[in-house]
Amino acid sequence: MNKSSIQEAFLLEKVAGIVRARSFEEAKEKSILLKSGGLKIIELAYEEQFFTKFIEWSKDYLSEIRIGAASLITLQQAKEAIDSGANFLVSPIANTQMIDLALQNNLDIIPGAFSPTEIADIIHNFPELSCIKLFPSDSATYFRNTLKVFPNIDFLISSFKISEIESFINYGAKMFVVGSYFTDDHNLTVNRIKRILDLVHLNRD
Repeated sequence: MNKSSIQEAFLLEKVAGIVRARSFEEAKEKSILLKSGGLKIIELAYEEQFFTKFIEWSKDYLSEIRIGAASLITLQQAKEAIDSGANFLVSPIANTQMIDLALQNNLDIIPGAFSPTEIADIIHNFPELSCIKLFPSDSATYFRNTLKVFPNIDFLISSFKISEIESFINYGAKMFVVGSYFTDDHNLTVNRIKRILDLVHLNRD
């Protein structure tokens, strides 16, 4: 399996931040915070009202950051993300039409799955993909057991307890997306990002 460009970036950087916001201004503020902490990959959870506006803004103010469209559920959302110029797509589900659309547009996509059957279906239907978002990633033990079944897949870990991150790392996790832990207290953002980056990079391959 070939690795996609965003997959290679995740394997290098190890950690991305996800911005969940109710307004354009909030999205800007949180993304600037994540950038100040040294993150090179940022996902924006899809919000119809300001998604396109944020992507356009990011091209000028976050030009060195890979900006992805996250939490995509429908094909229409994926189309808007592609038209807006998102660098990559992430979904908590495996919408085959969405995956086909991304691949047709030569855009990297990380589909989501949880059960072994869902993961196996992605591998069967899209053998060119070797990165899958394990969603939800609420158990390091479940991840360990899943990785044993699919050792050639790079799993993107999200929606996990920060207290479990070391267990995930010890079990072989290589890439993480972190949300509210980074942005719920702006005074702690930079230190929290540094802590997580230090943890994952001490265990880099």
